[in-house]
Amino acid sequence: MMSSTKVNRLTWLVTLLVISFALVWMRARLNFNGPYLDESNYLFVGKTLLDGGVWQTHTYIFSSDFPLYVFGVGDAFAGLIGARAIAAILGICSLVLYFDAVRRFLRSQQVALFATTLLALSASHGFISKFAVYDIVCFVSFVAGLWALSLAYTRSGYQAQTWAFIASLCLVTAFLSKYVIFLEMPLIGLMILIYRPQLAFALFTPALIIGFGYGYHYRADLQILYQQQIVTAHGNNASYAEILRVTLGYVWPILLLFIFEFKQHWQRTGGHSRNQAMFRWSMWLALPIILYHLRAHDLISFYKHIVYSVVFLAPLASVYLVRLLRQKNNYIAQLPALILIVVAIQGMFQIRAIENAYPDGRDAVAFLKDTIGANSTVLSEDPYLLRHQLRNQIKANHIYENAWFDNDGDQKHTREDVIAGVWDGKFDFLYLDGRITPVTTEKLRKYVVQNKYKLIYQQPYHTSSVMFYQTEGKIEIYQRREPYSGQYPLIPQ
Repeated sequence: MMSSTKVNRLTWLVTLLVISFALVWMRARLNFNGPYLDESNYLFVGKTLLDGGVWQTHTYIFSSDFPLYVFGVGDAFAGLIGARAIAAILGICSLVLYFDAVRRFLRSQQVALFATTLLALSASHGFISKFAVYDIVCFVSFVAGLWALSLAYTRSGYQAQTWAFIASLCLVTAFLSKYVIFLEMPLIGLMILIYRPQLAFALFTPALIIGFGYGYHYRADLQILYQQQIVTAHGNNASYAEILRVTLGYVWPILLLFIFEFKQHWQRTGGHSRNQAMFRWSMWLALPIILYHLRAHDLISFYKHIVYSVVFLAPLASVYLVRLLRQKNNYIAQLPALILIVVAIQGMFQIRAIENAYPDGRDAVAFLKDTIGANSTVLSEDPYLLRHQLRNQIKANHIYENAWFDNDGDQKHTREDVIAGVWDGKFDFLYLDGRITPVTTEKLRKYVVQNKYKLIYQQPYHTSSVMFYQTEGKIEIYQRREPYSGQYPLIPQ
């Protein structure tokens, strides 16, 4: 019969093997699918900016141009995989910074190690660490800001002021890398005013000057962004129930551990403890992202944004894991290992669902690449996929978007514009997948394309439901049968 010590060692050996396998499997496979819609967008625009071109980024992208340059460099060196490799490296950097920040704030290496493991195994962190999207640039900058704050918090005098200044620069970089992180800033500022008011000037001044200066300079573009993207495209696409279901689906193990630790702490202290503030602030800082998506009825990108809730719940959840680990009862002391195995398995399943949440259009693009000419025009549901993948074959302004096509010049971009343009045969090719404008695409396929077009490519696909309710469909490419003979041909601008 094995001794309890040997059982403990075996349990933790198995746990380490499972965690190691999960982390490698979740993060090292960078060629898991073709480019995701946002990846194609950011990589195309990043390469355009690096080449000295101009693109109206501030009217529809939720960031400054900074992260686009970052991924543009990776794309220039090694294509999509190079850009994703940059995301993976930044993801690792964020975990290192997070570990040290938690260690300094809570004064425990064990708690920091557990918290970092929970974050690393979360699907939300895995997503932003392997897709070439600006979320990871924002996240690593934000965590760097928290790390710098942990140094400012534990130092005094000139050193504290210096680290507060560095924290300010990191946090404003996070904001410029994705605007959504602004939701966390007021609470962080309030916390500093309450507990370290002497750091307020060094923390607030750079961030406010840069932030307000940026907002003022791009105020016209940002107003368009607000109306067209936040209010229209990213609003009213999910119910409260759906958003809460997704929230619990991604954070339930960490949330349960957090609640158990809160219950234990309350039973010991009756709520009268200086540490009680940690629970309040952790919960308050975990809520803004969730409340924003609930208020907007917006599920788009929520599976990425939920990482910020994980960041603030994981440390105190890890305090409970350490508490279990120190129990004299051998069975209870092994529970943290089993919990981490559950989290690892869940993370692998969830990251696989995210990887498979959209169709792989690489074969379709390769087919189109061999078919189009330099002056061809294409109407596409996924225009940036084509702009990025075909940038050496066709000009970007020859690729039109289903969602933003204006056929009659009234600036309204309606479904009728697309239907009329296709009915008249204005485009040389159509690229349809039923994902971005499913209703319009269904109408085109059933009633419109037959008038002027022939089907030349079809690829069935099956996806998960993470990004879109429809899990089956077809990528189709149509070619116009005869040259356009109408009165109003397309004239790419």
